[in-house]
Amino acid sequence: MYVFRKISKTETSFIKGVAMLFIVFHNFSHAIPPWKGENEFGFSFENTSSFLQLLSDKPSEFVRLFFAFFGHYGVELFFFISGYSLFLSYVNKKIRWAGFVKNHLIKLYPTYLLAICFYFLLYPLRFQQFPDLTHLKIAALDLFFLQNFFPGHYPFKLIGPWWFFSVILQFYVLFPLIMKLFHRFGIKIVILLGLLSFALIFSLSTWIFENWDYTFFQFFIGWLPVFCLGILFAWLSEFKLPLWLIILSFCLIILGNLNIYFWYFVPVAVTIFLLSAIRKLMPLIAKNERIFSIVTWTGKSSLFIFAFHPMLRHPFVMGALKYNSPVLTVLLGLVFIFVSLLAAWMVKKVENKIQKRFIQPYLAKRN
Repeated sequence: MYVFRKISKTETSFIKGVAMLFIVFHNFSHAIPPWKGENEFGFSFENTSSFLQLLSDKPSEFVRLFFAFFGHYGVELFFFISGYSLFLSYVNKKIRWAGFVKNHLIKLYPTYLLAICFYFLLYPLRFQQFPDLTHLKIAALDLFFLQNFFPGHYPFKLIGPWWFFSVILQFYVLFPLIMKLFHRFGIKIVILLGLLSFALIFSLSTWIFENWDYTFFQFFIGWLPVFCLGILFAWLSEFKLPLWLIILSFCLIILGNLNIYFWYFVPVAVTIFLLSAIRKLMPLIAKNERIFSIVTWTGKSSLFIFAFHPMLRHPFVMGALKYNSPVLTVLLGLVFIFVSLLAAWMVKKVENKIQKRFIQPYLAKRN
């Protein structure tokens, strides 16, 4: 039996930090060929089969292959924490929709805009040419968080992980409505929303993909069950999480990468399992103050890391391909993480100055 207690601010940062490290190492690892893919936005047994074959052929590359296939599950923790934290922050407050969305957009947009500008500064250095009109059109869609509304691989064309920004903004737009329904109908409506979104995903995902070339995970609907789970856990505050549920969650993660019908349960299952595991291990990691502080800082700076790290990985991937050494590949991945954290620290400094110089005076005048 595991007693789930309220997640403190420090724990929130630590969980986000672990999730961010998972994601960064994943985005490095799965960029190194040969790689078939992972079951993130859709299920393919070929991806699982290829992963298992690579493990069999290259057991010395277990660390890289493991994170290449499973590291993306850090994303679920972010959506869970978003639902959890937003609920606790606003459960006793009256939310004005326009003000709520504007305030969160102001927190999100400067970093996102800096990342897009950095992409175009970096582009000529990497490709020895200037971006064409197509890239400018895609950037315009990204600027307005519209990239996810286009089919196929469109959301990932400029910088793959930026699909997250569009989805998180969708949740900011939706959250005031969820809270309005909560105050009227109670937690039952949140559970119902989670179940209805799961039913849509389970019953229509294949049809949507085959006929429209979309995936529900390009939109808030795909992540709504996890987001609602975060709200439910925040509402419960403290409760007993049975051991059998944690074990079942682990089994569903494995089965979900072997069979499409189990795959639909994976986002919720991986959230429950990782959340339980991280919180259980956290006191042990906290004994090393330096490591604990680095992970916690990573969580606090996750927005900046998320925005910038994909643009920094190319030389490290090229190095891994050149030397083709399992040990060196992991070391390059760790250096890539360090560089990503350093870049985030620098961007955070710049963004803070922009906030103080332009945005805060603007908000003060408006108020």
